Amino acid sequence: MYAEIAIAYTKAINVYAEIAIAYTKAIIAYAEITIAIAEITIAYTKAINVYAEIAMAYAEITIAITKSIIAYELDTRLLKEVGYLDLHE
Repeated sequence: MYAEIAIAYTKAINVYAEIAIAYTKAIIAYAEITIAIAEITIAYTKAINVYAEIAMAYAEITIAITKSIIAYELDTRLLKEVGYLDLHE
């Protein structure tokens, strides 16, 4: 009879151990999902940074073009003021 009780306790302990193993596997699976989501987030962040760098490059190009237009306008105005353009038009 004690042997049967011991066997029953052992079986119960084995069931609890299997439940613990299943929970551990579930926790590991959730951790792997979390890591995958983090890797996706990092990839998106890197892509956003690339787009931001491209946007900044376009902004720098726009600034350079604007500066050249302003310089041309100033140059033209100065040449008109000194009468140079009137002589060569």
